[in-house]
Amino acid sequence: MDDGEGGASGGAGDQHDGPWTAEELAVLYRVELGAGGKPNELQAEVVAQLRALVDPDIERLHSSRRPEVTGDLRLLKFLMGYNFDVAAAAQAFRDMLEWRAETGRDAILERIHAEGITGDDDLPFAEEVTRYLPARMLHGHDKLGNTLSLEYTGLIDVRGIVESVERSHLLEWNAYHLELKSILHERGSVERGRLVRATNIRDASGLSMAHLWGPALDLFKQVISSSQKAYPELLDKVLIVNAPWVFTLAWKLVRGWLHPRTQAKIHILGADFQEVLLRYVDADNLPPRLGGTCTKCEARGGCVPVPDDLRADMRMVAVEGARG
Repeated sequence: MDDGEGGASGGAGDQHDGPWTAEELAVLYRVELGAGGKPNELQAEVVAQLRALVDPDIERLHSSRRPEVTGDLRLLKFLMGYNFDVAAAAQAFRDMLEWRAETGRDAILERIHAEGITGDDDLPFAEEVTRYLPARMLHGHDKLGNTLSLEYTGLIDVRGIVESVERSHLLEWNAYHLELKSILHERGSVERGRLVRATNIRDASGLSMAHLWGPALDLFKQVISSSQKAYPELLDKVLIVNAPWVFTLAWKLVRGWLHPRTQAKIHILGADFQEVLLRYVDADNLPPRLGGTCTKCEARGGCVPVPDDLRADMRMVAVEGARG
């Protein structure tokens, strides 16, 4: 996703044509919303300008009218992602609508609603994917109501993902995950009166040079690229814990793929990470491995299910961590 390049334009009637002052930008980027998740007055003015530009494309492409796709908060997120440059946000939104039409995202969205999909275990190909990618994409919420994701990044079997998981299956699993989060974020924003996004915790214990394998990096880059373009402002923050020395190299490789606003939301925590995590997340929503007390996931294999052959890697990492 590219940065916006100037002031907003477009729309009829009374409007603000930028460039924005620092005070106006502070209001525009405010995540606190009005009753029912309504944007504030200035945000609503700019959203109306954007809607005037993209409504013809929504009609032309027969795009979903569900709020998580074309509602005011979705438009607000595109504006935030493009520095409230209305013209740039409008083009990005049109590109997103075309992409959704080409990839069948609206059909996926409707299936989620129709089938009542609510969590990780309901996602298609979940068992196949998480066999090699230990993650729980939806593990409750943080203290602000943002959806919480957990991933044991250092235990990802990158060769397994590339060589043993059908690429189409991985992409479909990810598509359902992103659409489900869009639904939950829209609902949460309306219920809480603040812009709900995602808090992701990544445990990098065990990360090594083997994770920087070219084919796996290419695949992850593809996933990241489409996610940024089609789902701007999905993230509230990413918290990286237990980062080994190789993380510095990995970060140099990945950082260039990320939009500057995304880069600013990624935080690498130090040795006191458990204390920091508990500032953001209640203890009963964190696994013991991360300093929490969660027990609700015991019946389904733990907060982040880890296959037996990866548990040995987890134990080895724990021993090495205790040594030094």
